[in-house]
Amino acid sequence: MRFIFALCVVAVTTFFIYSCAKDGAEKQPESSVLDLQTETRVAEPCENANLSCPGGSWSANKLINFSLPDYPGCTFQVRYRDKDCLPDGFDLQILDWIVLWPGCPDWDDAINNAPDIGLFLQKIEKLLMEVLVNNKISTSTNIHPCGGIRTTMFGFSTGACIKFCAIQVGDPTKSGEIGLIRYAKLPCGEACCRTTFEVCRNPSGALTINQTWSQGTGNCNAQTPSLPCPINTIFSTQCLPNCQGL
Repeated sequence: MRFIFALCVVAVTTFFIYSCAKDGAEKQPESSVLDLQTETRVAEPCENANLSCPGGSWSANKLINFSLPDYPGCTFQVRYRDKDCLPDGFDLQILDWIVLWPGCPDWDDAINNAPDIGLFLQKIEKLLMEVLVNNKISTSTNIHPCGGIRTTMFGFSTGACIKFCAIQVGDPTKSGEIGLIRYAKLPCGEACCRTTFEVCRNPSGALTINQTWSQGTGNCNAQTPSLPCPINTIFSTQCLPNCQGL
């Protein structure tokens, strides 16, 4: 009887261990999928540099969908946050942006044939900045008149030298294509610069928008540390100067 009882204990224990191991093995792919969807952006040293409204708190992350005239039918989902500086505007940060690839023929053709992929992505991000500012302007009731003492400012602080990481989001499509791509930028050092949109309203009601760039300090080639791109990155650019009009 004791022998039979011992066999039962061993059998129950073995079944329990096997069940736990099996559950763990089954849950692992689910965890991997979730890992692909987690926030890929690291903290940037320029988040609170040269702000037009120092102090206060950044908003929770926001998502907004945009289209760009050069890429009809393509949706760019931009993740950003802002800091309210009313009545004088906003500080803004584009955290990253997602676009389907392949799937938008004009975008596919442009990115596949870009002679300089880093410069291409920089231009896209500058365009997304402009669209985001125009969206903010359209919902703002505090645009100051031109020629007055005050102007309305929309400013982006970022690294003076950056690199882009193209990160696969989720699983490939059924046909094996990559699917959604998240574009995130990482600073190559601690130097900061600022892109500012100064907006005022003319007597006719039309808006005047002036864009300026502050020059950062430091040299892209000399800045450290070099942060690695997140997991699931399919390609990245070299370190790029980021304080100029494109």
